[in-house]
Amino acid sequence: MNTKLYSDQAAALYSACMPTSMSASMSSATKVIRSTLVALLLIAGVFSAMASQWTAVTGNDIENLLAGKSVVYEGETKASQTFHRDGTTTYVEGRPSLGNWKHTQGQYCSQWPPSQVWSCYNVFSGGSKLRFTSSSGQEWIGEFVAQ
Repeated sequence: MNTKLYSDQAAALYSACMPTSMSASMSSATKVIRSTLVALLLIAGVFSAMASQWTAVTGNDIENLLAGKSVVYEGETKASQTFHRDGTTTYVEGRPSLGNWKHTQGQYCSQWPPSQVWSCYNVFSGGSKLRFTSSSGQEWIGEFVAQ
């Protein structure tokens, strides 16, 4: 994140909210309120920028990101999935299901017996979060858990 950019934006926003010609005539309460609003807008912008920073993960980086790790998915069920180093994966939503995973052609792919079909997804990471996106645009977001 570019903090200089945000400080420059804050200075510009502050100047826009409090022109110099008005500064002398404003009450100190008005200055405090405007300064507080500027600070809140800046904080909201920083958190918004942080939340939207997903990085595409491809190739061997998918294996490096997932192998030996577990994720808890967002949603009411709090399903979890562990990506074992041997290429198997365990998905738990009520009861465990054992499947297989790999990366191919820049995507994460999974296969859940008895089906022989492999389904593949684009992978994105953002801090401690992980996002799988299908070719139809459906998304699954989870957070890595300590093991």
